[in-house]
Amino acid sequence: MFKDTVYPLENLGLITIYEGRNARPMDFGVGTKQSFHGGFATRFKPLSTLIDKALEFGLVEGEFHKAFFTQMPTSVVEVRASKADGAPRGKKMPLPSTSKTEQLIDEVTAINAFLSEFTYEGMVFGGLRRLFNEGDRDDFDYNLGGRLYCANSQAYSNMKSHERANILIDGEAIVEIDINASYLTILHALKNEPMPDRDDIYAIEGIPREVVKKWFNITMGWPKFQTKWLPGNLDEFREAEVAHKPWMTVKAVKKAVLEHFPIMKDWPEQEVRWSNLMFIESEVIIGSMLELMRKYKAPSLPVYDCLMVRKSDQELAMTVLSEQFKSKVGIAPRLKVKQHEQSSL
Repeated sequence: MFKDTVYPLENLGLITIYEGRNARPMDFGVGTKQSFHGGFATRFKPLSTLIDKALEFGLVEGEFHKAFFTQMPTSVVEVRASKADGAPRGKKMPLPSTSKTEQLIDEVTAINAFLSEFTYEGMVFGGLRRLFNEGDRDDFDYNLGGRLYCANSQAYSNMKSHERANILIDGEAIVEIDINASYLTILHALKNEPMPDRDDIYAIEGIPREVVKKWFNITMGWPKFQTKWLPGNLDEFREAEVAHKPWMTVKAVKKAVLEHFPIMKDWPEQEVRWSNLMFIESEVIIGSMLELMRKYKAPSLPVYDCLMVRKSDQELAMTVLSEQFKSKVGIAPRLKVKQHEQSSL
């Protein structure tokens, strides 16, 4: 059926087909061990004739989702093993059928079905998946990682802040409710240590808060202290026009941070890792989404430690998120609200 569609399109001069190929020839000789060598998949390029024809029928680039049904993912819970050195992520593991996995699947499936009932502008909702990490650990019991991620390639979570400003849910503008210093707050609660009493938790005199926050990001995602900035960090500072100075090396920032946050001094020896912190955070976010959905019929979209909600649901969502955090972590969170101004298009 697919070939009967694409090859006539090519014959009509509407698309160009670039046949896929292996990266190098494969030897199918007798007795030769075969292995797959990644190359290029077959690609299809629409030509101007097809684009013009689509425009005649009102199919505008960036709005194709209005003309086609977006299929929700059929696999909504995934488990991956621990990352090997140098690997971008851990290998996917089989998901057994148990009462716990069925409950996890039912929750995400229900969230996807509920959120797909709303209309969206400025984004495409293609469903969510929940990803658990370090599934090969002996103490794994769907209690490591567990964040929700967008299942479609046009993920709203990958948008820049100014791009998300144009998102509308049922024609209404959104706000973003962020858990301030989420991991750091959870860590303090787990170790029964009070959080520093400052308006801006990342404020350290002489160092931009973005630099301090980045240090926490690259440290709490790794089992030991980093010795240098990760590839791309300095570019991120430049793009965001952060006042990063050459003397602000990872070691220099570490020294300043540990003076303000003694709880981090034994980070490499701590039993609490990033996957533990992420799981607790994910339970707060998903618990809030389920409560907003079941009790109030209010949609919410997760962006890691943040929820995007309609502006009219702001106060409700803040109350629910705060109560969920307090019930699961033991202390009240600091919430920050980002109000978006609609840009003129």
